Amino acid sequence: MGRFYPAAYFGSDRMLEYPKVLRATGYERDKIDLMQDSRQLPPGGRILDVGCGKGEFVANLSDCGWQAQGVELSKIAADYAREKMEIEVFNGELKDAGFPDGHFDLITLWHVLEHCHDPSGVLAETNRILRTEGRLLVSVPNFHSLQARVMKNDWYHLDTPRHLYHFAPVTISKFLEKTGFRILKISYCSPTHNRDGIAFSLLKRYEECKRENRGGFLDREGDKHGDIRSANDFGPLKSVRRKMFDVTVSLLSSFESLIRQGGTMNIYAIKEKS
Repeated sequence: MGRFYPAAYFGSDRMLEYPKVLRATGYERDKIDLMQDSRQLPPGGRILDVGCGKGEFVANLSDCGWQAQGVELSKIAADYAREKMEIEVFNGELKDAGFPDGHFDLITLWHVLEHCHDPSGVLAETNRILRTEGRLLVSVPNFHSLQARVMKNDWYHLDTPRHLYHFAPVTISKFLEKTGFRILKISYCSPTHNRDGIAFSLLKRYEECKRENRGGFLDREGDKHGDIRSANDFGPLKSVRRKMFDVTVSLLSSFESLIRQGGTMNIYAIKEKS
């Protein structure tokens, strides 16, 4: 699978020059808000971020006084996290990190589980290294969301071939129960991910229509980590159309979250007593 995660997957060279900017993106603000929403973890607890990427979330937690560290499979991302974010990262799979039993108070998996070849194995290992009644926060695309059902093959969060599994509320619940967790809460509000899911899905479908009808379309190589909205041809009055598009996407995102069919699920769970 390594060839599907090239260096560009983790950001352009220009983007990577500014670690402080990376730490302040909407995605990172959403993570902190969602973690605080759990209201379960006392300040100073031990946190592990599995699939920590470039380490933005771990660095933000460390600045807030948490004992935070990460696990990351990509050597490119792990090296960046160590050198630029100055955090502690194990480069490899979680099962090979060798953490002791009951070591962490909270473990997070931000859009990681859908990439794993063995989701149950990953959850079982998180259970082992969490303390009794420790917390788990998992964020994954919602396969039964409104945007997924409407956009079908054009749904942005399908992200083939990197996303190997997809989950609906009932299936993620069964996975967690099977591996020793009890669900406390499922939230369907993840502002940045939900908005991008709708926006990029619509633009993908728009580009496919242009391709079929006029024989020409923009090269979407690397869309996953660029802003299609910037490159996309909105025609005359481009700035006005862009604003109208963004407002429409935000309203749709708010609506799907309100009816509990948002494009992302954030699951708060607790490790059951032995």
